[in-house]
Amino acid sequence: MSQGSDVLKKSLPNVDTVMVASETEGFLAADIKAFVERTVHEGAIRSIKKRMNSTTKEEEDKTLKLIQADFTKAREGFVPSSLRGVKLQSSGVNWSDIGGTVKALIRVIPFIHTTVH
Repeated sequence: MSQGSDVLKKSLPNVDTVMVASETEGFLAADIKAFVERTVHEGAIRSIKKRMNSTTKEEEDKTLKLIQADFTKAREGFVPSSLRGVKLQSSGVNWSDIGGTVKALIRVIPFIHTTVH
């Protein structure tokens, strides 16, 4: 991708780089490369669909510009190499399912107020 740096330069104003960085924290260099390739792929698909649905015959800017949605779509289903083969579990327990927390909090609040004042 010889024009890769040009694509990134034109795309950066359209992308929340802090969000992308936080979503890719802990990724290896190979993961970042694969993620960026997926992002470019998503951007290309979006660009092609946009051109196909365009009703105007005007000359459009044919350079690829990535947007935040391309990064978000590329992140969906992406598993970094460090997590491949690892079974992740999520708990179905909510804080409201844990009994007694509200009652305990109500009992503790007066003690907190007396020590602060």
